[in-house]
Amino acid sequence: MSKPLFLKIFFAFAGSICVLIIRAQQADSTRRQRHDHYVSFGALTGGSVLLAGGNKGNLSISFPYTVSTLSGARSDSVFKSKAIQPFAQLKAFALPIFLEVGNEKQFLYFRFLSIAAIGDYAGCNFSLGYGRSIWVHTRHGHAANITDRQFVIKPSVNIELTPYRGFDNGSPFYLGTIDNRNKYIKVLGYTAGPTFTVHGKYNSVYNANTLDAVYAQTELAVVPKISISNNPFKHLFHWQINMGYNIDLFNRGGIILRQNFYESIKKPSIINFDDRGIVAKYNGHTITSVPYNLSGFYLGVELGLNIRS
Repeated sequence: MSKPLFLKIFFAFAGSICVLIIRAQQADSTRRQRHDHYVSFGALTGGSVLLAGGNKGNLSISFPYTVSTLSGARSDSVFKSKAIQPFAQLKAFALPIFLEVGNEKQFLYFRFLSIAAIGDYAGCNFSLGYGRSIWVHTRHGHAANITDRQFVIKPSVNIELTPYRGFDNGSPFYLGTIDNRNKYIKVLGYTAGPTFTVHGKYNSVYNANTLDAVYAQTELAVVPKISISNNPFKHLFHWQINMGYNIDLFNRGGIILRQNFYESIKKPSIINFDDRGIVAKYNGHTITSVPYNLSGFYLGVELGLNIRS
């Protein structure tokens, strides 16, 4: 009698354990199906600053050019720019569009056309990153259920490309101007005529008034970053704080010559410092490469919406 009773009790207990395990697995499967992926995005709701110091040296540019008038008169001259400090001011970025796609363990981050400003509009920034998610436990939250967590810590590595450009006389990248009215200007192997054509659906011809010189620098950087955000599986509203370090990997610089601040006389537009006709000086010393390194601390904030699958 005791043995069959013992077996009944054993099988009843084992059956109860199996039922609990199956229900737990079903609950976990349901949870994972409901909260498998998320998307965080925002538009015009973020910003950041780059605290890169040590970039306050003076840069000046000179190069020869030839002017020919419509009557055929010709003269040679030398362009000498004013001294500029293009990166002396705070480097700020506004985030028109950002997108993050992830699951419980990892995520991809995209930033499209971030607007770079250094005292004035200075170009765009593009970013692509990959990271992991570390879910912060709460005192009463179940360890297996991420929807009980309030916050997530996200270490990541980002690759960023920033083409800094000058565009007008108010820019810290502005070097100076040459009179282009009713003249042909031959400079560094290119010609700026008295008119220029803007190509589009309908080509338009404009009279040239000025040939303007601006500084340009293209930066490729890697940014190790750690972010703190709310739980995208729990909240519709998204907020995130970003902290990192901008490591300058590659820089290439030169000048752009535009007619009426608009149409470049060279395609692609940058004439590099290693061009034999350009004399670039940094703090009075001749250089042939970019003098500015933009490594430094990175701080930012993002606001947007979360959508979960």
